[in-house]
Amino acid sequence: MKLPPVDPTKCPLKDCLIDPFNALVDRLDKEPVYNKAYVFTGVTGQGKTLAVTNNHIEKLLVEKDVDIIIYSAPFTEILEHDKFENAARNADRSLPKNSNGVNFHSSDPLNALKSLKRGKKVVIETTHQGMWTKNAKLAKKLINYITENKLKVAVFIDEAHTWTVSDPLNYLLVTGNNGQNYEAALFKAVSKLAKFSPYIFGITATPNREHTGVVPVIGTMTYEIANEMAPKQLMVWKNSWYNDHTFFNPTNANSVKETLKSMMSKMSSDEKITGVKTTALLLARAVLSQRAIDAKEAKGESLWHADVETIMGYVKEINNEYNYFSNDEIVISTMTQDVLEGVSSDGSKLIEYDDEDDLKERLNSPTDPLRFVIAVEKGKAGMNVFSFNKVMSCRPYDGKSDELGEMTETPIQIMGRLVRLYSGMWNDDFVNEYGYDMKKYLEKNPNELEKIKILNSFDLYLPNTPVWKVGLEQFLDKYVTDVKDVDFGFLNPNGDFIPPTTLEEETPCPCCEKVDCQKWINYLTKSNKNDLDFTDIDKALNIAA
Repeated sequence: MKLPPVDPTKCPLKDCLIDPFNALVDRLDKEPVYNKAYVFTGVTGQGKTLAVTNNHIEKLLVEKDVDIIIYSAPFTEILEHDKFENAARNADRSLPKNSNGVNFHSSDPLNALKSLKRGKKVVIETTHQGMWTKNAKLAKKLINYITENKLKVAVFIDEAHTWTVSDPLNYLLVTGNNGQNYEAALFKAVSKLAKFSPYIFGITATPNREHTGVVPVIGTMTYEIANEMAPKQLMVWKNSWYNDHTFFNPTNANSVKETLKSMMSKMSSDEKITGVKTTALLLARAVLSQRAIDAKEAKGESLWHADVETIMGYVKEINNEYNYFSNDEIVISTMTQDVLEGVSSDGSKLIEYDDEDDLKERLNSPTDPLRFVIAVEKGKAGMNVFSFNKVMSCRPYDGKSDELGEMTETPIQIMGRLVRLYSGMWNDDFVNEYGYDMKKYLEKNPNELEKIKILNSFDLYLPNTPVWKVGLEQFLDKYVTDVKDVDFGFLNPNGDFIPPTTLEEETPCPCCEKVDCQKWINYLTKSNKNDLDFTDIDKALNIAA
């Protein structure tokens, strides 16, 4: 299906994220609006975090004289300390020489407080848990100091579809989950800052029902969507492409096992074709509680459950039987709240990873044997692994359907883990050489088109439930492009790239001396030579002897 046209000059980062933010902040500087959080939306890979670090921080600290910027995220694996530290350093250099400067603090509210008391501007990057909950006592001291002194504060809430529900009474309606342990700690804390700060921002690819106004907020702070999401057509060369999907029954052992086998077989086949490693994210279910076990036993139901241990056992068994990947190298890993380790399918090797960054680096490494990461809650959002091109979720999310429709934020976030560009290179090298642009890569490597179609597209293995079906429809409609719809027209049928400027502007036809001579262009396109062989030119141009 041909994609509808969009303005090709529009930049998804500048026009859809940076410019709307700058315009909003300029307006709020002149006409402050309080008790409101502005939610910025963007597809995965668009550069939401990049916009914060490369523009928003300096805009607020330097132009708007903000005293402290608080950036918080739900998971540690989302935090990118180096980028925020560089952003603080850049803002520091842009401040007047008589300024006290900017200090960056990573998950350290105590030293952030000390910096503020010394007259420094501050950027702090931390988790929601470390900043907003009742157990974050040091952070509370920081927030109290900001509040008591009415300091100019800006807040960025990353992955804002989580943690931002205004009240436990709304939790089920907004998330589909039981809110018996939910305290709305983040919303309550940020609401206090919003009373005197107009700079409260959320960032997400999937705004929730309160953000969109489907469910009314309970409390003093309201939400407003602050920008339009970039059309997926603008992201064709900045994202990977959808290839195929498979629905399966996540409550049936045979269905899960056969789906795993199919996925692993496809990974192995793709690797043989491309010669390049790819990786897969496997989302398991949480371990059954004793209460759940007792309830199942009372009903005479099977205790089979697609938890981490079960999925791990299936991956090992399948790999040992079919030899898709090395049996004695660490190809499987687990990432849970308590466990961060890798293991070979034959059980001969076991390692503990230093941290989540260590695990992600091994997944991204083209030479490391690691192929699979099995997770429960982690990996659902903000996890940047560029080699992912398969995801299999065993979580049906049956509770995310109600009279208002399907709550698809989590499924879309999970599928969004696969849209990072991947050429088989380290991402830093890809960015440095090709500017994180797959079109530029193909222009310089035209003969790799078929390989890139495999490496830079993904397959989905999803539960056969309403929320996943609707989520997939929305994902394909708004967030990604089908590889079959990608226009590779800038490459000729042989996979050779012919720069238009070379054909039309720099090389005139030797017969008519026109640069736009179609016969001459056809000849160049066919020959594709920098140093042209003119022995057959008379024939090509139909010139009489």
